[in-house]
Amino acid sequence: EGGYTLWSSAHDRSLVDSVRVAHALAGFAGSEVDRAPWHAAGCLRSKLVQAEAHDGWPTLARTTVADLADAFWSRRRSLLKRLESAPQVPAHGDLVQANVLTVHDGRIVVIDWGSFGWAAPGEDLGLYALSAGCPLEPMVWEYTETSGHSYDEVLWAARFVISFTVLARAEWVL
Repeated sequence: EGGYTLWSSAHDRSLVDSVRVAHALAGFAGSEVDRAPWHAAGCLRSKLVQAEAHDGWPTLARTTVADLADAFWSRRRSLLKRLESAPQVPAHGDLVQANVLTVHDGRIVVIDWGSFGWAAPGEDLGLYALSAGCPLEPMVWEYTETSGHSYDEVLWAARFVISFTVLARAEWVL
């Protein structure tokens, strides 16, 4: 009930340069944003709690990725603690390829801000790299050069998000 629908001409998202996306994300992450109670925070924690309520990833235990899933699952709390102890920056929260557009003057436009909130530097990069199928390291390099955040920490956060997302989705699909 209510809301708006925006229609525009089709955009070829494969033409969006992932390094430019990383540059734009770094600039956004450095923005001054006042926190508000409606901003999303702790999204990955919520997803892990939900998985714990369903006894983890039992289906993955019967697959060829059982060892990987078990290693991740058994360390999930310490991994999540490391992610949450990183500086929290403004984040889109659902930065998948379908939400990233370009416009005629070359500017990057991002849509679907329903998950906007706070996350560790690199979380949005991981989601984008996974959905767009682009190499992660050049994006992390550009992001850290632009933002000043640690390359290793941004890469770690992005890899955490990728790993968690792939495993959680595989469990859900199976």
